[in-house]
Amino acid sequence: QKQLENMKKNCMILYIGIVSSIDKAPCQSQANKEDKALGNFFCVKGNTWCIDTKTTMIGVYRLNERDAVLLDSGSAFQPDESEFILNTLDAEGLGIKAVIATHGHWDHTGNNRALREKYGCRIYMYGSEAYTSKNIDNLRFMWSRMAFQEMRPLLARMEALPTDYIPEGETELEICGRKFGILHTPGHSCSHIAILTEDNVAMIGDAIMTEQVLRHSKLPYAENIAVDFRTKRKLAALRCDRYILSHKGVLDDLREIAEQNISHYIKRAEAVAACVQDGMSFDDIAAAVIMDMHIHIRTRFDFSDICVMITPFVQYLEEIGRIEAWYENGYLRYRRKR
Repeated sequence: QKQLENMKKNCMILYIGIVSSIDKAPCQSQANKEDKALGNFFCVKGNTWCIDTKTTMIGVYRLNERDAVLLDSGSAFQPDESEFILNTLDAEGLGIKAVIATHGHWDHTGNNRALREKYGCRIYMYGSEAYTSKNIDNLRFMWSRMAFQEMRPLLARMEALPTDYIPEGETELEICGRKFGILHTPGHSCSHIAILTEDNVAMIGDAIMTEQVLRHSKLPYAENIAVDFRTKRKLAALRCDRYILSHKGVLDDLREIAEQNISHYIKRAEAVAACVQDGMSFDDIAAAVIMDMHIHIRTRFDFSDICVMITPFVQYLEEIGRIEAWYENGYLRYRRKR
């Protein structure tokens, strides 16, 4: 049980992409003053509302006085957060007809099971992540550095349990007579989507982080950094009235914050490049990054999570010609290009 609790804490690091979550300051909503006055459940615009939890923002589209569609379901690794979400919905007298997930990471699909069991709602997911996060066996491929039996209790709480698969290339989804725009926004994850409501509000998940989150982010996570940059600029070109950022706020414009995100990733990539010495293996690079950035590693689970975050930076640096790799005596080795 103690090991499981440690594993749950370690997972709080992953996918949000905030290595400094071990010692970070709490994130606050960046909603405007009118939104803040409404508390942790507030109207973004029209029928589009938002639940502000401790770790993320969850979109709520109100179909009527009694029914709603959730845009993501939040994390289930903090029992008080799950309880808060369900209590908020109960207090508003809302039943959930469906959940649309921006992507398959645990802090966006963690309460799918509880919501499905309570409301019998549909779970909509897009692309390959709908399958990789579907069940324990599929999730196993995301945790290749750890023994399956040790991970099983944790993976059981990460199952996204999709009931409906949004076809690749689909741009619109209709639920209970309401239309939701679907915009493919890969980068943070391969099947990440933004969801547009009829109020011209975009729920953009983890595609862009707020300024406060960036300040505390030692290694922001993107599965494919170059693709992620294109997505950030594509989102910045949208002309929505408001944007919900899962981590963590509601903004009226993305142009400045998108470029701030890109600049932060580039600086972090350069910091990783500075750690690369001639002949290093990947584990050598990971160790150097951990030491240079003062990342607290307590267990092999911590190390595995950090390696997942460092890998895209190493790949990106090789893609842009900052480092090069070669095979030698059983190792893949790296060096900075002169």
